[in-house]
Amino acid sequence: MIHSGQPAVAEVRVALRQVRRAHSDRTLGELLTDVYLVGFIAILYGGGGAVAIRRHLASPLTGPPGDAAVRAWLAVALLLVLTALAWHGLRAIGPLVTTPAVQSWVLATPVDRAGWLRVPLIFLLAGSTVAGAVLGLLAAWAGGGNEWWGVAAGAGAGVALAAAAVTTQASPPRAAERRLAAGLLAAGLALLTTVVVARYQRTALVVPGIPGWTLAAAAAGAAVWLAPRARMALVHLDRAALGGGAQLAEAAVTAAVMLDPSLLSGILTTRRWRLAGTVHSRRLWRGPRWWVLLQADLVRQLRRRADLLAFAALVLAPYATGVFAPAAAGSVRIVAAYLAADRLAGGLRVVARTGPLRRILGGSDRELKLIHLVVPGIGLVLWWVATAPAVRLGPLEFEILLLAGVLAAVYRTATRPPMSYDVDIADSPLGPVPTTLLRRLVRGPDLVAVLVLLELFIGAGFA
Repeated sequence: MIHSGQPAVAEVRVALRQVRRAHSDRTLGELLTDVYLVGFIAILYGGGGAVAIRRHLASPLTGPPGDAAVRAWLAVALLLVLTALAWHGLRAIGPLVTTPAVQSWVLATPVDRAGWLRVPLIFLLAGSTVAGAVLGLLAAWAGGGNEWWGVAAGAGAGVALAAAAVTTQASPPRAAERRLAAGLLAAGLALLTTVVVARYQRTALVVPGIPGWTLAAAAAGAAVWLAPRARMALVHLDRAALGGGAQLAEAAVTAAVMLDPSLLSGILTTRRWRLAGTVHSRRLWRGPRWWVLLQADLVRQLRRRADLLAFAALVLAPYATGVFAPAAAGSVRIVAAYLAADRLAGGLRVVARTGPLRRILGGSDRELKLIHLVVPGIGLVLWWVATAPAVRLGPLEFEILLLAGVLAAVYRTATRPPMSYDVDIADSPLGPVPTTLLRRLVRGPDLVAVLVLLELFIGAGFA
């Protein structure tokens, strides 16, 4: 179809849809089957999980009398942390993203760019509404508030957050935005720390009597005010702003499809070092090779401040879990310890996955890996001691076994060999299963699962 002027967005979408249908070999029955399977799994597991969570949180409290207020403040702190992380994620991706094909064949033409982006904006706001409503419902259950006001407040906050991210997408991240996100994250972690300390010191907390409808009205007002501004900001989004997060989004999709998390972690590492800009060199003390490499690993940790922050923040995980589900505090402690120690294993991952670097450094591979295991090991011991009051401790031998198991899981994850897709295939009732690929994918987390089972079945006898 030849146009004398600017083509309409609807006509372009119809033409592209017809082309895709002409090249697609999937029947309508296969499409409906896929939709049915996704809906069935979402309803089955989502509904069952929601019922179980609501039943647990609605059960009578068996802890100190102030646990109801502690739950409410913990919910507020977690919402602040999630808001900061959601804002950071939205701004890192776009949040509106266009693929290279769309940029080359659609946005490079005289088509109405704002009209083309209106549909992705609607989907983004709809997804943010659903995610915000779910978080608002969980927060209402945890804090003991009204469910409907929680859903309304969460949905409005989700729309407002996504719309604000779209409004600011046309400009690069500013210092004020970074300070706001860092302030929300710091406020959430500080409140979380305060509530945990108050709970374990038996300090009474008071929940302000703010009606739920006021929060819902404020969130809805922010959504109504920001959504039209996001729509008007579409005309200011150029191809650079729309393609900035395409690489990260494609890496995430590729990592999920290829079952290779290193595809995404490599992109994240590259973006992190680009944001760092310049760093100041540090003089290392002279000594044997192991001493110099150990100092270099320590300097690496000091330059990865986000990992250090995550390592410290995960200390609060077992304490917070002890308020909502005391029986799960031990299991959460093991998983959080694995995640915290893995944040300090950046040097071990680099050495284990880079053969030329090991040959340049000299020495055996085992020696280099063990040297770079010292920092995660010391950090894990300190983290384990800091979280000891959150759980009922078993015998010293059992605690040492769990600690050594977590460190071994971190080592197995960091030294995971690269993915190879020339693997063995085993038949199962669910179809062909790539056994070798799955074994490499769960290398490390499989040991964590074994430790959690040991804690549940053996550690329960020490309580």
